[in-house]
Amino acid sequence: MLSIGIDISKKKVDVAVYDGMKYISGTYENSVKGVKAMLKEIKKIRTVRKTTKEIKKTNKQSTT
Repeated sequence: MLSIGIDISKKKVDVAVYDGMKYISGTYENSVKGVKAMLKEIKKIRTVRKTTKEIKKTNKQSTT
């Protein structure tokens, strides 16, 4: 599960993401382009975390 905090102002969007292991933050332009960039970064975090879980699961299965 991801915990995401978002602060929106007229010119920028500040985002903080915690994935249970690390904290990442960023500032994006408050525009369609900026929001798309923000979502792209959040999806990367989810993908990395999912891949890490799959690796751990595979390693656990191979030791049993």
